[in-house]
Amino acid sequence: YRVPGTDTMLIKAKGPNEVGVRYTRPEDIIEVDFNANKVWGPDGLQPPSESYLHIWMFKKNPDVQSTIHIHPRPAVLLTICNKPILPIYSAYGTGVNLALAGVDTYQRSIRILNDELGEDFANFMGPKKAALMRGHGISVVGSSIEDATVRAIALDELIPDWKDKGAPLKTPVTEDRFLVLTEKSALRIPNVLLPPLMGNHGNYV
Repeated sequence: YRVPGTDTMLIKAKGPNEVGVRYTRPEDIIEVDFNANKVWGPDGLQPPSESYLHIWMFKKNPDVQSTIHIHPRPAVLLTICNKPILPIYSAYGTGVNLALAGVDTYQRSIRILNDELGEDFANFMGPKKAALMRGHGISVVGSSIEDATVRAIALDELIPDWKDKGAPLKTPVTEDRFLVLTEKSALRIPNVLLPPLMGNHGNYV
């Protein structure tokens, strides 16, 4: 949430004293500036690594007051399988308008860990209110926390029965990439150094 009139935001913190999202308490929220530095908050909590996603959505879009980034399984599954979101469910709800307008997918399957990636994702989003992130999740924005939350729920409700359908996996694996993720970068491990059991040749996603 953008703190009005400042270059800071409120965000759920990470760290040794963090709790799960569904158990979030007021004391789990910290204030972070647009350089991803902690301004205020309890000890044992720090800015999450993907703060840059939120920061750049605020920098690029002055009207955006709230950004939500989450990892719902349906969105992860659809983007891995290259399947679009269609306006089939929730015909009279908020979600169908998102589907009719088209929910684009950010094709870089990577965490937003620095200013360069944050700006790149914000440029991809442009004026859009929601986007899928390949193999990662979704990001939505709104004029308030409530507005962004309703939009995230609406997007999720467009695909409510993916599990009942057996989560069909029909896209053949064409390439394996194994990365070691750090706070600010990703290091690729050559496939020849990996044991055979970590290969996905002949599998589907």
